[in-house]
Amino acid sequence: VLWTSLFLSAAGCADLLDIPSSRHLEVDAATSPIKDECQVSTDCDARGAHYICRETAKERRCVSLLSPQCTVVDGDYLNPNAVFVGTLGPTQGPSSSAGVSIENSVRLAAAELRNTMNGLPPLPGSAERRPVVLVGCNDADDELAATRHLVDVVGVPVIIGSAFSGVSIHEASAVTIPAGVLMIS
Repeated sequence: VLWTSLFLSAAGCADLLDIPSSRHLEVDAATSPIKDECQVSTDCDARGAHYICRETAKERRCVSLLSPQCTVVDGDYLNPNAVFVGTLGPTQGPSSSAGVSIENSVRLAAAELRNTMNGLPPLPGSAERRPVVLVGCNDADDELAATRHLVDVVGVPVIIGSAFSGVSIHEASAVTIPAGVLMIS
């Protein structure tokens, strides 16, 4: 219940920050100088599993949800209304019990949202509920690479983690605060 409340709070913060979803910005294709590699995530199928069409103000391109540090994707990542949530924690090595428990807690909360509420509430003006997709990353070896992947490549509006305050402060100071990404630790 606590993690579900955090998800709903994070989704509310994302709405307040005017983030329509984790990877889509409103762009008028007729007037925008946007470069298109894809229109929707299924356009990225040829690249393999776990690729999405990420949209920014300048381009639409296929990006991988996975990286050497980020090896877990849980949820309907092809849904155009999906809200991506990143987790950071030491999921391997001597402190792995802390990181794995964070990731498993977020998985449980996402499953609860999926099974009891059919996802997050729709954005204003839409009737489509928004599934939560977890992208889980190991920050034990290179915390900034994992954080940058979630922020710069995936475009998550919120990250849950890391397991230790010193690591969280470093990740927040270097990556999430400058990017305006909510981090719950």
